[in-house]
Amino acid sequence: MALNSPITAILICFGLMVGACSTQHTGYSDEDTPEDLFQRRIESEIKEAFYRQPPDCVTVLSVEDSGGRKFDDPIIEKAIARHARDRFDRVIGHIEREHLVRRLGFDLTNSIDRQRYAEKSRCGNFLEFVPWGGWSAYLVVWSRRAIGIEARLIDPSRKTILWRARHAANRSAGGVAISPLGAVMKVIDTTAQQSDSDIRASLADDVARRLMTSLPDLRASRMAIPGISSANVILPYKNNGGSFR
Repeated sequence: MALNSPITAILICFGLMVGACSTQHTGYSDEDTPEDLFQRRIESEIKEAFYRQPPDCVTVLSVEDSGGRKFDDPIIEKAIARHARDRFDRVIGHIEREHLVRRLGFDLTNSIDRQRYAEKSRCGNFLEFVPWGGWSAYLVVWSRRAIGIEARLIDPSRKTILWRARHAANRSAGGVAISPLGAVMKVIDTTAQQSDSDIRASLADDVARRLMTSLPDLRASRMAIPGISSANVILPYKNNGGSFR
């Protein structure tokens, strides 16, 4: 095949773009920014209130759509809870939360019940999520599966958002076929990806892990902020004696 072939040029460019994939942490935009096909972008923002009174416990809520409909599959919230345990001393995940809700008779979609739940469980902060981005496609010789999440950490007692972030993870299979045999192989790849039940769990884990990397490590009062030395971090403190919160 000649090096000046258009197909060769396309394949080389495609390979360079895929090879340039990287993870980038950016500020959170109030505008709905489009997903970057060739870069893993994690948008996040930590509010001042987060550092003023760092949370030591969070309850992971069910994933809901914009209409408030809960997703029956807890795979995402379980992944979030698993990786949140690398950031907080105590995390109440799906099983413990449902047990508490049934035993105490609370509806966590109700603001008053959330405050009562926080008092009874001694866990006053909530991680809530809605789907964001993460479009999927199947084009016979090319397919894409994705999961995108927009997350918020809220404190009902202070009626404030402590942290928010969003990210979409994806997997692709197939691609440009330059021969009949190549086309058959691409179809096999895309079909296998579409039928692989483990990919959804893997994508949920990727989204959860990357979202949690935008939070500081608060376990046992450690403040290991990604990219910042803990020696340079000044924790908020009370005026009475200068003790740390």
